[in-house]
Amino acid sequence: MRLTLRPVDLGQEARAAVQLLEDRAVAGQVSVDVASTGELEPVLADPTRLRQVLLNLVGNAIKYTLPGGSVRVTLKREPDARLGFTVSDTGIGIDPDDLPQLFDPFNRLGQETSTRPGTGIGLVVTKGLVELMGGTLGVSSQAGVGSEFTVLLPAARAGEFPAAQRSMPLELARPEQASRVLYIEDNEVNVELVRSLFAARPQVTLVVSATGEDGLEQARRHPFDLILLDIHLPGLPGMEVLRELKRDRSTARVPVIVLSADAAAQSAAESLRAGAAAYLTKPLDLRSTLAKIDGVLRHEAAKAAGLDTHRGPAPDAALADAADRNAARTAR
Repeated sequence: MRLTLRPVDLGQEARAAVQLLEDRAVAGQVSVDVASTGELEPVLADPTRLRQVLLNLVGNAIKYTLPGGSVRVTLKREPDARLGFTVSDTGIGIDPDDLPQLFDPFNRLGQETSTRPGTGIGLVVTKGLVELMGGTLGVSSQAGVGSEFTVLLPAARAGEFPAAQRSMPLELARPEQASRVLYIEDNEVNVELVRSLFAARPQVTLVVSATGEDGLEQARRHPFDLILLDIHLPGLPGMEVLRELKRDRSTARVPVIVLSADAAAQSAAESLRAGAAAYLTKPLDLRSTLAKIDGVLRHEAAKAAGLDTHRGPAPDAALADAADRNAARTAR
């Protein structure tokens, strides 16, 4: 991963993360606030990765706190001059005997059968990011009482801003305009993968819907620059979602990229004929997926700025024709 360490205002990042999670907190009837033990100088961190850490820890705290509970992000300074924050909650907590396994990949400590979504990889990634930034992540918890996760990072000092510490394969020219993307997907592992993909695009806001019905409602209520759509959804099938999006005047012009595990040529052709801008098969090639997303977002930005001169068929219409021909050959 490529990290660019520079002075970062921890309070500003914490408040921004809480604001992004406000809808989730309101839906769960959980109060969230940010407090400080005093004035703090900037920390030395990668701002994108620090935001990712905050979103994961605060998001987890909200998820595992019952209605009426609270979550607090407390900014603080340690005696050893390190700076950081503690995310504390009044949630379900963790048995102290289970804490040594907390950072084992895919170990959800008995929550696998609960209604709370998750994969057991978020904390593993979070801990790795904190350590890459030269920090530490600690935890204390008590079942039925709540949990505290503490992140400590070095303070920023003049002349100590190393950049590009580790390489990252997603080095593509990227659109700089702010964009909103809706991802309609019920598989939590796929959602986590796409969230990680968009960590390389901090200017893009990703909204996730787990059902076709909710995805349609979100698309009709809020403006989006792009919709990513899974075909195999619970309830309303993805193909019907695509057709509804293209029938509705309020969403018909929003480009849709289908992300599907179905590699059949007929499925690709059907999606492209129904109006999809592209059909990408899982497992996703991250580089080409990000390139396709960037291309669509640039195209939408150009249209919004009145610079678009394209009046022909959708960019992938030729792919639909090719897929039709291939499907016909297969049928024969």
